[in-house]
Amino acid sequence: MKLRRYDNCNVAIDKNQMTPLHIASRDGSSNCVKVLLPDADRDIGDKWQNYAIHYAALNGHEEIARMILDKDSQERRRINVNHETPLFLASREGHTDVVTLLLQDGMDDFQPDLNGRTPLHRSASRGHFEVVKLLLSSMANRDTEDKWGFTPLNYAASWRGYQDVIGYLSTSQLNITLSYFFEISDPFQQNNAEMTTFFM
Repeated sequence: MKLRRYDNCNVAIDKNQMTPLHIASRDGSSNCVKVLLPDADRDIGDKWQNYAIHYAALNGHEEIARMILDKDSQERRRINVNHETPLFLASREGHTDVVTLLLQDGMDDFQPDLNGRTPLHRSASRGHFEVVKLLLSSMANRDTEDKWGFTPLNYAASWRGYQDVIGYLSTSQLNITLSYFFEISDPFQQNNAEMTTFFM
């Protein structure tokens, strides 16, 4: 692997523009993060504009996410090229501890990704019941529609039909059946051009 060194910040970068802090955060190397964090330039994103906090959230490394947030609580607001926040990634992957951490102080505004999907859409789509409950208890909007007009309930009911999530998200105003979801279109279909992240 060829490394490039930035003279102004003394940071090694690999071919994906990942720094040692990115890699340590991705791999759960908390001791390495502890050593790197004080002098790291945390404003360097990789080729997908993911930051160390994204990798910690994506992989469920709560201790590392906490260390990064202790350095700067605004790290939780970072977005990558798909406008995915750390909360979005942790919610999608079902990392309850990280979601709990990121929701502390009510600082996240549940920013949607480029397709209008919120952390609640993504946790519901994968049946992460505990994450869905956490997001709703933090005032996430259960009726937010993505760019195709689908709500988190639509996502929960599509494909596998996560019954616990469906029941939790259902309200008297949402008289929707599973057959309705299958008659319209698949909310997970995307143009290949939109699949710009390796996380999908």
